[in-house]
Amino acid sequence: MNRKWVVLFLVILIFQTTASFAADSIPLSVSNAAKSVVRITVNNSFGSENISGIVIDKDKKYVLTNLSDVEGAGSITVGSNGEENISVAGIIASSKEKNLAVMELKEELENVRDAKIKKDDIENGTNVYAVKYYSRDNIEEILQGTVNSKNMYTSSKGENCEIYQITANINLQNNGGALVDKSGNLVGINFYDGNTEQNKAITSNEIIGLLDEKDISYKKATILYFVLLIMAVIALIGAAVVLIYKRVIKKKFPYIVGVSGEFEGQKIPVGKENISIGRDAKYCQIVLINDDKASRCHCSIHYDKIKNMFVLTDLASTHGTYKSDGVKLEPKTPVYLGNGEMFKIGDGINVFRVCTGGDIV
Repeated sequence: MNRKWVVLFLVILIFQTTASFAADSIPLSVSNAAKSVVRITVNNSFGSENISGIVIDKDKKYVLTNLSDVEGAGSITVGSNGEENISVAGIIASSKEKNLAVMELKEELENVRDAKIKKDDIENGTNVYAVKYYSRDNIEEILQGTVNSKNMYTSSKGENCEIYQITANINLQNNGGALVDKSGNLVGINFYDGNTEQNKAITSNEIIGLLDEKDISYKKATILYFVLLIMAVIALIGAAVVLIYKRVIKKKFPYIVGVSGEFEGQKIPVGKENISIGRDAKYCQIVLINDDKASRCHCSIHYDKIKNMFVLTDLASTHGTYKSDGVKLEPKTPVYLGNGEMFKIGDGINVFRVCTGGDIV
């Protein structure tokens, strides 16, 4: 396949992939952010249930979730891969008003990452992703939606906090899980209160408020990932354009150029197949109409890629074919010409120079 079309295909593929990435698929940054969401198993007198939690500091073994789901529980375990069960040592920070709790685990979790919390508000209509804990029997851990509004939530339980109302479905399993933006930054914590008509998430501003108040360290959001992604896409596109320019537009072709005569100043590409020069348009590719010294099929020329030289052959012409040094070619005997050498048709005015490379568009 022609290199030009291969490179053009790659450029189109990059654009299509980028567009698909932006419009329909789950961004890689969101998939990576899902590694900060863990399963929390709450055991009480009514039995056990699984909800989600968010890793705030894996080294200190801190996990964030909704207070209403873990307060007063008989025992709580946390897992990151569907099999791991690490006991909770206790709740180290909480706010009934914000419905948030930070738990400390007895052991470190494996294969998790800290959430990166974004402080700034997000606008209505922004795409967000509700993430639940990993489970082998449910592949829909990430649900995409948009932000409808931001308002205050109050309840008879004493909750009074800022929430986002979103279109992504919030249920018992992703309750306590991460709400992230397209960059994978934590913008809220999913909140399910049994109301299936409204999908809610407590804003990251409330989370930051609690962590700052309790002097709990956390990772802040960064735009570095998307900056690097954009730079990588631009670099790929730029590299493809340069490749097209160098390999196609500015590719070096062997050619002959008219020094004088009917083809003066014209560049004619020469390949591995013979090009015939003469007066007969039926058999010749370079036709010399006004040269009475040229035979019907005067000579032929082709390019030997291996030797990087041109092969000129006189086709038993009447007036002969001459090299620039005046040597007449023997009929039907190939002669090699190097870059810059010239040859003449008979003793007439049609003179050509051979070139092993040149700018042919």
